[in-house]
Amino acid sequence: MACVSSHHRSARSRDAVTLIELLLVMAMIVIITGLTLPTFFSGYKKQQLRSAADQLRVDLAQARNRAMSSGLTLGLTISERTYLISVAADLADENEASTSTPSYELTQELPEGINLAPVSTTGAATGQPTSGALDPTASSEVFAYFYPDGTTSTVEFQVSNEKQDSLIVSLRGLTGVALVQDAPSQTQGQIVAEIPAAQGGTTP
Repeated sequence: MACVSSHHRSARSRDAVTLIELLLVMAMIVIITGLTLPTFFSGYKKQQLRSAADQLRVDLAQARNRAMSSGLTLGLTISERTYLISVAADLADENEASTSTPSYELTQELPEGINLAPVSTTGAATGQPTSGALDPTASSEVFAYFYPDGTTSTVEFQVSNEKQDSLIVSLRGLTGVALVQDAPSQTQGQIVAEIPAAQGGTTP
């Protein structure tokens, strides 16, 4: 009888130890998850920002190619989190010579939490060199032109997220090269991505 009682006590003891071990493992999982989640989301936000900047870079290069192939002058406008590239309405007379050519329109919506704003431009908006944050809320204001001869406006756009991470997407007017740069405050404007020549860019 004593042996049976001892066996039950031993079984209960093993059960108790197993439960404590399970709770400890669960606590460790919770702690590790709490430590890694911020890093995971931070990495995701930066990747989302990079993807948005790369998409804009590609769209700028494609707009330049389209202007060259169609003979139309295209313009880029911004409205909230959406940018539109289409035939420049304010240059309608210039585009009338190519009325037989199909028009072009590309609308791109930025991901949630991603903002786009022009920070400097030459040859668009006011037509004069401008620096500092520009107001992108007026959808009729053109912030970049793409001309049939392959030249474009010289303009820089800042793509940012709610974490205050930001990238600069710039367009070089003479060559039409579109490229992505880190914000100057981070790496003094080091080029991190560029449109290959096959896609309409050239080597700077």
